[in-house]
Amino acid sequence: MLMLSAAGSLRDRLSGFAADDYLSKFEFPELVARLRALERRMQSARPPLLES
Repeated sequence: MLMLSAAGSLRDRLSGFAADDYLSKFEFPELVARLRALERRMQSARPPLLES
């Protein structure tokens, strides 16, 4: 889960640790990069697919 917020104080960032990633006051290219990284982490966490 990626948490997006306009709040960037220390307290806000710490509360974001409930998510996999926290992004405040971002630019679009950074958002895309973090979404791709999150997708890679999720794919590696999936159990292997068995095919017959």
